[in-house]
Amino acid sequence: MTNPETNGYTPKEEKIDLEPHVNQSIEKSYPKAEFESALEKQTPERRALLTVANSLLSEGLAVEMTKLDDQQLVEQLQAKFQENIKSHYLQTGLADKIRELPIRENLDPTGIPLDEQAVNLIAEESQGTHGWVDMLPNLRKEAQQAGLNCTMGSALLHLALENLGFDKVRTTIRSGHSIVTRETDDRGLVLYDATSLSTKNDKFVGYSRKFEADQIKRKQDVTGKGFGFELISDTKDKIGGFKEAGEDGQYRQSFFAYEPEVKMDLAIALENLSEIKDDAAKDESEQTTPFNIDSYREALVAFIRENNTNNLSDENIAEIRNSNRQQIEELTQEASSFYENGGQIPNPYDFLSSPLLQAKQELTQLPDPKDFKDFTGSSERYKQARELYEKYPELRTFDYKAVKSKLALFNGNDYL
Repeated sequence: MTNPETNGYTPKEEKIDLEPHVNQSIEKSYPKAEFESALEKQTPERRALLTVANSLLSEGLAVEMTKLDDQQLVEQLQAKFQENIKSHYLQTGLADKIRELPIRENLDPTGIPLDEQAVNLIAEESQGTHGWVDMLPNLRKEAQQAGLNCTMGSALLHLALENLGFDKVRTTIRSGHSIVTRETDDRGLVLYDATSLSTKNDKFVGYSRKFEADQIKRKQDVTGKGFGFELISDTKDKIGGFKEAGEDGQYRQSFFAYEPEVKMDLAIALENLSEIKDDAAKDESEQTTPFNIDSYREALVAFIRENNTNNLSDENIAEIRNSNRQQIEELTQEASSFYENGGQIPNPYDFLSSPLLQAKQELTQLPDPKDFKDFTGSSERYKQARELYEKYPELRTFDYKAVKSKLALFNGNDYL
């Protein structure tokens, strides 16, 4: 049912189900020592999964969880993780801000659809410290200034859109990135991205784009998990992930959309956590000297200033940086891959998008990532990794691939 006084949508009351989706016996409180004793009887993979989930993906697990079979365990941990995300949505005050949107729109109409207002609100909320602390509720609670990475931002946006009365909302992934999609009544699809930012009237805004039914291809249903699909764009769209045209001149991107009850998938969170030890374990030997991300990014700024047709002020650089956070992350990942494995040096003009950017016809030498060794491990990302590595020793031996294989964890990346 539509409501013209709230910009076309009837917002749902603030009712987020935080009731456990498991047997009441599982939710009883048990002493920590009893839980740890029960862990000793588990297989290595189950013990690793339960330990990490207990400390980092939930508000605490009961000993009865250890008695479930593998399939039940994964299902219940997924449910506990979703509860944790919903609780965080409420505790941060974001739910209150979302609830106010239709009220404010009714009193002082802006003409901006409520879904776009929600995206822009979370785009503003995403600002803060990034690295590792911005990706999970439990980590954000410990870092007061933490922003939102794409997985956390998408999870919160998913909840926000549902609370505003939208249905058929799904957390969706493409390679290396998490967004939100919504199926429309005309069989189309809207992409939302609250952490790929741009600026409008000196404010951060997110990204949204509508795709028609004939632009949705290769849909593959996965029973009980969601569906994979491909989107086709006639034009380049770097923020949307449409960067390279095929032989037919069209741009394609593959996605996987989870079932609506999944705000952030357990397997995605576990896979991200397993990567912390790689950053934390770097030492000063020649073989493992980490990539100095901060220095490399400074060199990119100098390169762009030298090779742009228009002079760029400090304010221009700040605007480009703020409106290309996801693109900078993807550029850095590409540079990190080159640092480790070689290949082709990434060109920032292939990644970044801004009306301020216009490359000269002849470019100077691209910054070579291999020239940026971090002998002191001083980059913010590595600092956070070492701190988490010390605080959560279970991360030192956590092997996501082994857990995924032994417990048959589903991961939507396998369908991209």
